[in-house]
Order: sequence, then structure tokens, then C-alpha cells
Amino acid sequence: MPITLEVNEDIIAKHQDDTRADGFVPLPLTQETKGTILYHKVEAVSDRRSDTQHDPAVPWHDGPFVGQPSVVLLAMQRNPDYEGVITLKGQNVSEDDGIIMHFHGHPIKMYNGEQVPQGFVHVDTRSGVITTPQQAAQNAVISNRVPPKYRMWEFHLESAIWTDGPQRNARLQETAEQQRARAEENMANSIVKAFQSIPGVIGGQPQNLSDIQTPQSLMDNLAAAVEAGEILPEQIDALTGRGADLAKGGGKRS
Repeated sequence: MPITLEVNEDIIAKHQDDTRADGFVPLPLTQETKGTILYHKVEAVSDRRSDTQHDPAVPWHDGPFVGQPSVVLLAMQRNPDYEGVITLKGQNVSEDDGIIMHFHGHPIKMYNGEQVPQGFVHVDTRSGVITTPQQAAQNAVISNRVPPKYRMWEFHLESAIWTDGPQRNARLQETAEQQRARAEENMANSIVKAFQSIPGVIGGQPQNLSDIQTPQSLMDNLAAAVEAGEILPEQIDALTGRGADLAKGGGKRS
């Protein structure tokens, strides 16, 4: 069953980390939320099957994640109907929400209604069937085979931190667009002033260039002047570095 996080202006104002310049808000989590088991992992006990064996006496730290946990994302990719385990405002939490999450895991105590000491289960690697040690022993009487032993862990949400990373990126992108537009406008103004200082460059009326309102319209007019033979590409190139482009009809953007 998924759990729902809550983020609003009151929570952000109350829990914002004042030592940071960016948005960094540890979200308050209820005991019920932290006690909800969200996903499981199995870890082989044998060194030949797994490079790592986590100590069952301490929590297995899984994360950080800025969306669904990796094991959940894998399940969602394999099965489109699989739901995420963390939601926000009725939607699965994703990278666009800017929430950093950490999960803790502990060995399970029960499986299929039976106690499993230290979280041990047996996994048939061919069929994927998971059985308890008692069930595995019973099956071995018939099959004369005991599947490999694994430890099963259950994970809950330990912490969630809201950040304004996505909003900051959007603002930076917007700022970059504004800076680019301003640079183009400055370039256009520089070209206007430069051509106004050369009498008779374009149709003998350089003053008309001051009527050009946008960088693109300026480039379009310069391209037309080059095509009409009113100005040489070398003259454009000396001012803008675009003479060759305009000579090829490069005034228009693709």
C-alpha cells in the first residue's frame, strides 16, 4: 500500500533549514508512515551468489532516491500496472518533485504466516518460488533438493526531504533564455550603430536600420541586402562574423 507525503507552504515555512540558502525541508513523518512496509529485497547468504551481506543487526540503508526506490522503478518498468510506493498530491513521486528519500530495511520476522529466524527464506532460482525453511525442508523430502538460502528484508521510509531543486533549475533556465535574448538585442543595437556610421551602406539609407526592432529582423534585412548586392558579405563579416552565413541565405533560423 503506497504512502502519501504532504508538502505545503506551512510545512515549508516551519521546517526549512535556516542554515541553507536553498530550499531544504525535512518533512515530518508519522509513526504510521514510517512503520509502513513498502517493498522487500532478498540477499543471498552464500558468498558465491552475492558480493555483499548486510549485517542483520543494523538497518540496511537504501538510498538516497529522488523518486521511487530503484527496486520499485524496476517493477514499474516491467509491469505498467504496478503502482509506486510513494505518492504526492495523488501522483507517484518523481524526480520533478525534488524530494530526497532514504529507506531502512530490517530482516523479516514472518513469511506466509510462519516465523523465519533472522529473515531466512529459500528461493528457487529457476521458478522464483520463495519458501520458508520449514516448507523447504518438507519439499526436500520429495524433490531431494533444497533451494539456496537468502535473507529477506523489508523496507520502510526513514526520511524525506523536500528541496526546491526543480524550481531553481527552471529559474536558471529562464534566466539563461533571458540572458540570450538580451545578448542578441545588444548585438543588434551594436550592428545598427556600426552601420549608421557608414553612409550609403544599405541603399544609401543607413538611418532606416534604427527602425529594426528585433535581432532576427535585422539579420533578415542584412541577408536581403547581401542578396541584392547592396552590401558585401565581407562587410557583414567584419561586424558580425555572419557574412558567409548571410551570403548563403542564413538570415532565417531553422
